[in-house]
Amino acid sequence: MTFADLGEAAARPFAIVPPHAALHGKNFCVLASDRARFVGEAVAVVLAESRYAAEDARTLIDVSWEPLPSVQDPTAPSGARVHDDIPDNLAGRVTLSRGDVTAALAAAPHRASLSLSIGRAGGQPMETRGLVAEYNAMAGLLTVWASTQAPHQVRQFICELLDLPPHRVRVIAPDVGGGFGAKLIVYPEDVLIPLLAMRFGRPVRWLEDRLEHMLTATQERTQTHTVE
Repeated sequence: MTFADLGEAAARPFAIVPPHAALHGKNFCVLASDRARFVGEAVAVVLAESRYAAEDARTLIDVSWEPLPSVQDPTAPSGARVHDDIPDNLAGRVTLSRGDVTAALAAAPHRASLSLSIGRAGGQPMETRGLVAEYNAMAGLLTVWASTQAPHQVRQFICELLDLPPHRVRVIAPDVGGGFGAKLIVYPEDVLIPLLAMRFGRPVRWLEDRLEHMLTATQERTQTHTVE
């Protein structure tokens, strides 16, 4: 199944980054439609009775790719933008201060400034991301077991995108095998798997492998700090 097969719910974008005045929201859909913005962004989903059958069926998917201009330095002025609705490729700018900084700097006998570049990192928990979703049509109850650090936020996004009242959705986070921040946000799969369970009336299980986690899980840092 592709973006075109999933209907209205698939077309509703959502921001996987928690709202913050200094951060740009990144609009994602449960599947990419006509553009994949990073290696690993899902463009199709296969449903099968076993993982082996799903892996075999995945090899039958043929995608015609046209390369987009790459972004090597997000701070450099460039015509290539990752998101069309954002004027540049910066996630946000944050200025921190405490007290009367101007007066303190003016009275200081010495001043020093420092620019720090912090490299990118990613959380690698023992347990990768995964979900099981089951929909009871008779009771109108959707139950989701998720390896997440934010079950309430996952439920909120499911309710908003699938038009479900909160009392009809249960999101259960059992003992989670590590997260390190990588499971603090809502991913497209957190909504896609419940959508498929409701569409087909059967429980749906999804579990990413290690390579998939390294390609698609959120990463951190890549920050530049200027201190004076």
